[in-house]
Amino acid sequence: MMKALFLVMVCLVFMLLHGRTTKSHNHNGEHYGTLCDILATAVQKWKSTNNPTAKKTLSQAIFGHPNGKGDPSKLDLPSTHLKPGNRKNWCGECMHNDQESYPGKSIPHDLLCMCTVGENGYPFIQYSEVRQLCGKGAKELGCDKDAGNAERCHSDNNKHGWTESNWDGQASKHLNATWHAIVKACLRGKPKPDVDKARKTLLQKLDVGEYSTPSWAWGHSGCAGGNSDVCVGYGSWCLEHPKEYPQWWKTLYEALNAPDLTQTRMNATTTTLLNHTFDDSGEEEEGRETQGASGEGTHHDPSRTRQRHKRSSHAVSHIIKEEDGTMLLLPRSWLLGAPFLI
Repeated sequence: MMKALFLVMVCLVFMLLHGRTTKSHNHNGEHYGTLCDILATAVQKWKSTNNPTAKKTLSQAIFGHPNGKGDPSKLDLPSTHLKPGNRKNWCGECMHNDQESYPGKSIPHDLLCMCTVGENGYPFIQYSEVRQLCGKGAKELGCDKDAGNAERCHSDNNKHGWTESNWDGQASKHLNATWHAIVKACLRGKPKPDVDKARKTLLQKLDVGEYSTPSWAWGHSGCAGGNSDVCVGYGSWCLEHPKEYPQWWKTLYEALNAPDLTQTRMNATTTTLLNHTFDDSGEEEEGRETQGASGEGTHHDPSRTRQRHKRSSHAVSHIIKEEDGTMLLLPRSWLLGAPFLI
């Protein structure tokens, strides 16, 4: 009896250890899968939707700007990444006036941060149990020429990887490998995308609150490419300066939830947008004239600024409503206040 109980205990311990080891073999595998599925769904939605507001939001997530064109599956590594900058600045914070490359600019950029090998080829370093990064091996991610072991990214005088101090041609080689091995597959989209699943995933992965960040950014510091630091993170600066650093994940749920428009609604939406644009311009001009007449130069009245901001937000909320009250897009404030299912 005791012998049988002992054997059962040994088997349980082995199963637990085996589960942990298997999971550790694929660094960032789960988070990569989450982002890849969301990107593939966004691509299909972008191709099919005629909702102009949703299309701009989806374009930001795919292309990194609101006016993307062409076939996403044919995109090459962005020219900015041919000579990559400091990995910490590009993947871990938005504080360096670099509005071309920052965390949260697009899903492809964030995938490059999460899935490009780091310092000395991390996580494919000597004695590591990791065999994959985002589901791909060392050879597929640019370690084929110099690695003495097919499962490692290690050699004498190793200069592998992209870090905060190493962003030369070697780093560019790894970024290009990651783009073709990982990002391109996600950009191809899905024949039958599961939009409901993508929306549910976003709700589960986003935390509640104005200063929250997705769960795939948790548990890291810096994201500079060092050991255990191959990741993407969104600092408070990214969230506090949305105009300078638009964050794709803050508004994507709304775009995935947006219905297609009838021709009548498209015409009405365009007309409403133009009318509110002119109204907002008139209000701001009036404010400038009043300010000049007061003799206060360039002094800004905070209360007046807040009022203009409220009017602008009010205009946007009307743009996304038809006269019958049907929502074309959920307002952004709904996403920030939703009871996310963590």
